[in-house]
Amino acid sequence: MPVDRRVRRLAAACFALLPLASTGCGLAAAIAVPLITDVIEGDNDDGGDPTILDVRNDASSTEHMVRIEITRVDGTKPPYAYDVDEEPGRGKSLKNIFDAGAHWVRVVYSSGWRSRARAVTVVKDDTVTITFQRVAADFAAMNGTWLGRAETAGGTALTYGFTVAGAGLVSARTVDGVTDAATGTLAETSEGVFRVSWSDSTVAALVTDSAHVHAGLLLDSGVVGALQKGATAPLPTGVDADVVGNWSGTQVRFTGATLAPASLDVATATISAQQHWDGSDGFGYGTTGVDAIAVAPGTLAYDGAAEDELAVPLTLRLFLTADKTVGFARLDVVTSPSFPDTSRFQLLERAP
Repeated sequence: MPVDRRVRRLAAACFALLPLASTGCGLAAAIAVPLITDVIEGDNDDGGDPTILDVRNDASSTEHMVRIEITRVDGTKPPYAYDVDEEPGRGKSLKNIFDAGAHWVRVVYSSGWRSRARAVTVVKDDTVTITFQRVAADFAAMNGTWLGRAETAGGTALTYGFTVAGAGLVSARTVDGVTDAATGTLAETSEGVFRVSWSDSTVAALVTDSAHVHAGLLLDSGVVGALQKGATAPLPTGVDADVVGNWSGTQVRFTGATLAPASLDVATATISAQQHWDGSDGFGYGTTGVDAIAVAPGTLAYDGAAEDELAVPLTLRLFLTADKTVGFARLDVVTSPSFPDTSRFQLLERAP
C-alpha cells in the first residue's frame, strides 16, 4: 500500500481510538513515585536533549513485562519489538530511537497476556511515559445474560447465549433456544479477551468492548458471532444499511485449539453507502472490499469478498450485535485457510 494511503487510514484510526486508548487500567500518565528504569539506546541523536519513550510496568502488576511492541500510527516506519524482563515497578527507557509523532504501544507479560495498543505521542527532546498494568481480571464486569447471532463453520445460522455470574462462572449455554447442562469458567487470556473452558472440554473465546456489554464470539468448532449482554429473543434482523459508517476497535489473531491470542492490534474500517469495505490495522496493512457487503436474509450476518495488500483474496464475514452498534468481523484467506490461525478477528464499534 502507498504510504499516503496508510497515513490517511491510520490518522483517522488514531483520532477514533484515542478515547479508547486513554481509558482502562492499562495506561497511566507518569506517576509521582520513583521507579527503576533501564535504558535501550538508539542512534537517532540530533545533539539536543534525549527523545525518550519510557515504557513502565506498574508496581501493582502481578507479572514481569517481557516484550514491548511499538508501531508508528502513520505506518511510515517498520514496527519495533524489544524483548525485556521488567518486574513490577520497573521499565525501559527507549532513548533516541523514535522520531516525534503518534505511536501505538503494546506489551506482553510473562504468562503470555497481551495488552491492547495504546496511543502515545513521542515528543522531540522530551520524555513521555506510558505505564501498563497487569492485575487480576474483574469477572464481575462480565456478569449477565449474553445472546447473539452466530454461524457454524459450514454457514448455518444460529443463536448462541450463556449466563455469567459470580467469579467468572458460566452456565445456561443456549443454542437456538435450547439450554444444555454444560458449565464453564472464564479466564482472561489478554486485555479484554476471555476464554470459556466448558465442562464438555470445548472452548470459546470472547473479545469484549471496554464496557463489557458487547463481545465477539469464537468457538473451537469454528462458530463465529457477536453477542450482547441483556439481549433477548427474538433477535432483530439486519438490513444492508446497518453496516454503513466508520468503525474502530481491536483486531485479534488466535492460534490453536485453545484459542490463545497470538497478537492484539488496533483496527478500523469504513463501509461506504455502497457497502464497500475499506479496513486497516495498527501496522497500516489494509483490506479492501471487492464487492458490496450484503446481509444474509433474516439474520444479523453480512458477507462479502475483500483482498489484502498483495491482492490476496479474502472472505469477509461481519456479525452485528442486537443493538447494531458493534460488529465482529472475520477476515479469512481464501486459499489454504487454517482455522483460526489464518483468520483475523476484529471487534469494531461504530462511530456515532
